[in-house]
Amino acid sequence: MSGSLITNVYVRTLFEFCNEKLTNIDEIQQNLKFLVNYIEKNADFKKLLSLDVFSINEKKIVVNEVLEKLPLPKLFKNFILYLVEENRIKLLPEIYKSFVAKEELNEGKIEGTVEGNLQDIPKEDMDGIKKYVKEKINLNPILTYKMNKELTGGYRVIVGDFLLDATLDFQLKRLKESILNDKNWSH
Repeated sequence: MSGSLITNVYVRTLFEFCNEKLTNIDEIQQNLKFLVNYIEKNADFKKLLSLDVFSINEKKIVVNEVLEKLPLPKLFKNFILYLVEENRIKLLPEIYKSFVAKEELNEGKIEGTVEGNLQDIPKEDMDGIKKYVKEKINLNPILTYKMNKELTGGYRVIVGDFLLDATLDFQLKRLKESILNDKNWSH
C-alpha cells in the first residue's frame, strides 16, 4: 500500500474516534500539531523514529517514556504507540497534513496554490481567482500565492484536482499545437 493510502486509513481512524465521541476533532488536530512540532524540534528523537537501526521495541520504549512526559491524552498516546509498533511513525507529518485537509474539506474549505511571475499578487486578482474557483468547485478555497519565475505571465491555480492554467506560456503552447495540427495551415 502506498504512503498516502495508508495515511488515509489512519486519518479515517482518527475521525472515527471523533465520531464515537472518544475525543474531538480540535483536540486531535492540536495533539498532532504539538507532536509533529515536538519531533521536528528534537533532532535526536526524530533520528530515533526515522532510522531503522533501532528495533521497534527500542523505539516503543523511548517513545513511551517521551509520551509520558508530554501533556497528551491516553487515547492519542496509544495511537502513537500503535504507529511505532507498525513502523509507520514516519507518516505522522503526512497524517497531520491529511487530517487538517480532510477537516477543512468537511467544513467546505480546500487549500490551493496560485502561481505567477510577480513578487506579490494584486488583491483584486486573488479575490477574482477565489471567486472563480469557488463557483467551479463549490468549496471555499484557501489560496496561497507562490512566485514562479519560469512563468511568463498570467496565473496557474491548483486546488485539489482542479487546475486552471491561465498562463501566457500555456496559451502560447495551445496556439502552437493548434497551428501545427490544423491541416489548413500546411500546404
